Amino acid sequence: MALLDIVLNTISEGVIVTDAEGEIIFFNEALENMEGLKSSEVVGRYLSDIYRVTPGKSDHSLVIKSGKPYQEQTITYFTAEGDEINLMASYYPVEHRGEIIGAFSVCRDFTRIKDLITKNMNLQRQVHAKEGNVKPLHNGTRYRLDDFIYAGEQIDMLINQAQKAALTDFPVLVYGETGTGKEVLAQGIHNASARQVEPFVGINCAAIPETLLESTLFGTVKGAFTGAVDSQGLFQQAGKGTLFLDEINSMPATLQAKLLRVLQERSYRRVGST
Repeated sequence: MALLDIVLNTISEGVIVTDAEGEIIFFNEALENMEGLKSSEVVGRYLSDIYRVTPGKSDHSLVIKSGKPYQEQTITYFTAEGDEINLMASYYPVEHRGEIIGAFSVCRDFTRIKDLITKNMNLQRQVHAKEGNVKPLHNGTRYRLDDFIYAGEQIDMLINQAQKAALTDFPVLVYGETGTGKEVLAQGIHNASARQVEPFVGINCAAIPETLLESTLFGTVKGAFTGAVDSQGLFQQAGKGTLFLDEINSMPATLQAKLLRVLQERSYRRVGST
């Protein structure tokens, strides 16, 4: 029995064992943690003394009378401290030599999972509400850092870094998988900076053919190539604001070198200029 006690006190599921009269004879450590009770406080007492059940009407009593297990039942109740507990419990009769001598139940706590689901639903409602209220700003953006709805220490650190970046004029590298909101963050940084009254210009480098990307960024002068006219590039359009280059890894290496020169010297030339 000592070995069995050790095993039952090691598993993460809560286990409670009663005799045929409903007296508690075992209450494992996992259940202690779930319910905030000590085994020494409950062993030797009846289920009706601990829980709000009528004597002889508990789930343990039902499986003892029927001789059949009662599985995967969802239970929600409050502890003596007022904490809400959500369990998935299964009840089993204990048979010995053809006689049912007791019952035991195995419980899994899904309170934390339920809390996470509730938080997720609340966040979704906030997102939908925000989406309905988001209006384009006059600088080519829609989002501020205040528009971020999030939960978690890592995102909190990210927002703090973005706020610090907004206080500088240094180039900012935003790294992340496709669809993770890099442009949203870039707009947030722009609108948290002193450049917020200036334009925000974004371009997806992967969507522009390589042959046009350089002239799109830097602009052209008339006669630079056949059909070329005087035109502004995105650098000039952004002016003193922000130019956001999405999917920059799609940019040819030769053009990346020219871009590096712009970042270093903070100046550029139109295609065809001397």
